[in-house]
Amino acid sequence: MAHVRRVRWLVPLVMLGLVAILLGLVYVAPPVYRAKKRLRAERAAMVGAAAIERQDWREASNNLLLALNLAPESPAVLHQAARFTTLIGKDSAFQYWQMYFDHATPTRDDRLMYLGLVSRLGRADLMKPHLVALLQKDAHDPEALELCIGAFTQMGNPESALDTARELATQHPNREGVDFLLAKALIAVGKKGGRNEARRLLWSLAFRPRPDAFAALGELSRMPEVSTNELRLLLHRVPSIQTNSLFRLLAEFNLRMRLDPALDRSAAARDVVETLPSDAPLTERLLALDWLLANNQGAKALQISGPPWSQTNEFVLQRHLTALGSLDRWNEVTRLIEDDESPVTPINRHLYRAVSATHGNHPDEAAVHLLSATTVANARPEDLLMIAAYAEALDQPAIAATALQPLLSNPVLVPSTGPRILQLLDRVDSIRPMLLAVDRLLTMDPGKDSLRNDQLWLRILSDDRVEESTEAATELLGKHPDEPRFLATVALGRIRMDDPEKALELLESHPVHGTNYPIRLQLVHAAAMGASGRREAARQLARAIPMVGLRSEERVLVREWLEKSKQQ
Repeated sequence: MAHVRRVRWLVPLVMLGLVAILLGLVYVAPPVYRAKKRLRAERAAMVGAAAIERQDWREASNNLLLALNLAPESPAVLHQAARFTTLIGKDSAFQYWQMYFDHATPTRDDRLMYLGLVSRLGRADLMKPHLVALLQKDAHDPEALELCIGAFTQMGNPESALDTARELATQHPNREGVDFLLAKALIAVGKKGGRNEARRLLWSLAFRPRPDAFAALGELSRMPEVSTNELRLLLHRVPSIQTNSLFRLLAEFNLRMRLDPALDRSAAARDVVETLPSDAPLTERLLALDWLLANNQGAKALQISGPPWSQTNEFVLQRHLTALGSLDRWNEVTRLIEDDESPVTPINRHLYRAVSATHGNHPDEAAVHLLSATTVANARPEDLLMIAAYAEALDQPAIAATALQPLLSNPVLVPSTGPRILQLLDRVDSIRPMLLAVDRLLTMDPGKDSLRNDQLWLRILSDDRVEESTEAATELLGKHPDEPRFLATVALGRIRMDDPEKALELLESHPVHGTNYPIRLQLVHAAAMGASGRREAARQLARAIPMVGLRSEERVLVREWLEKSKQQ
């Protein structure tokens, strides 16, 4: 009986032990396993960090890829991944920094590296919180002030950039590059007194043993107010401040071409090609190529941009293709861009296909390739601007506007990009894309009444929410009673609501004097005259309206009176 009692107690104990083991496997083992993976990932990240310090990019890449696969949310791993991708110029660096900031507090060096990255990406709107954090700790932080100058410049605020440059020069007068930054800021503002001060600073820098002496000389060589004798003085100064043979040669040629515009550029190009060593750094090769292409020396550019350099580097290949195009060797361009092993980017492939199609007299095919270029994901701002420039050159304003639309997500670029998009869409006979662009711009600047009036004009013109839009336009006219474009919008709304007499009464109560008589108002006035029975007056007004550049919906307003005028 005792044996039976022991068995009865043993079974529950065994079951309890099994349950404990099962609970341990379910609740304890996964955290332990994750902690082990995290530890292994952080060790790999440390090895990657050491490789970064040695500039062993392959080992750094392998270890950081392993670390990201093991623990993609570890702050230590994200930190090293952000540093590595920033140093090698990868676009993914921005995402890694954002994820790292969500998991950890960045150091000063982290903020400076991130700010340098977003500055290169043209995203000055993302710099403010980090610059504020740096300047709150040290209001005279020189690196932060230099980045502030760059941010203000990107945002189109040269006056603030100049104020910051003066502050930097006052607080750190002996810092390298400070006087050069101040001179550049003075030139950007463009005032006569500022340019004179900039010239004095640049002359002082160019004739002092400073690292920025050569950069100052380059700025002076481009200034139109520098005299012939001063150019000769700069030419004699070049050899004493530049030891790099290529840089020295290009500077001398630039000065000589200003002194003698008839200088033999072919001979100069030959000297540039011969001076560039076969193992020259990429930056020097690109500099030489840009100089050759700017001086229409495509044949010489091909000598230093062909294989093996064009087979491994997309920037060299871009210049190689440009040189081939300048020589009308489009068959070779086509062969290179269709080669799957060439380092051409998807956007450049579409662009060169479009240009090749244009030279083959196939404009429809060119438009298809340009449109394909606008659909490439994660395009950089400079790529989108390049697509728009090509599309504009090929008379494709709708495609150019489509290419520029993603730039509206960058607040820094909105002031310059928004008006350009609207100008492009003004050439497109369609209301919808223009209305979408105006709607988007209004979300960023809801207080801009002129843009709001354009939105209401387009809505009423397309019979969309006419009564609501007319009421809103009437409110705007109350704020701006002397604006004829606002008046035209309200009058158009009254015509659309079958009340042309009210439209005429409104027009007569707001007389427009002088030459400030926009076409919109002429269209509405003629339409109101005709709709209210004053047909002869409508015909006379309609005949005076230029129809070029108007949308179909706008021409419809006076089409009836124009046709009757022609019949008579």
